[in-house]
Amino acid sequence: MTNHKKKTILAAASLALLGLLIILAWLWWPKYLMQEAEIAISANQLDRAESLLSRLIRRSPDNPKAHFLLARVLRRLHRPDEAEDSLRQAQRQGISEEEVERELDLD
Repeated sequence: MTNHKKKTILAAASLALLGLLIILAWLWWPKYLMQEAEIAISANQLDRAESLLSRLIRRSPDNPKAHFLLARVLRRLHRPDEAEDSLRQAQRQGISEEEVERELDLD
C-alpha cells in the first residue's frame, strides 16, 4: 500500500470518527444540560438553572420537563407571570393538568 493511500485512509477514518463524536455530542447535550440544571436547582443556583434550562429549551423546545423545571425556577425567582407561561407550555407538551395546578397553587 502506498504512503498516499495510507494517508487517505487515515484521513477518512479520522473524519468518520469526528462525525461520530459530533453525533454523540448532539444526542448527549440535552441530557447534560438537564442534569446540570437539576444540580443548580438543588444548590439553589437559580440564575444558573434558568440559563441552563433556557439553553435546553432553545435546543429542544418540545421538552415538557425543561419547561416545568423552568417554571419552578421562575417562581422561586419571583417571576410568577413567566412561570405560569412556562407551566402552560409544559402542559401543552404533556405535563398533567394536576401537576400544573399543584405548581400554580404554590404561589
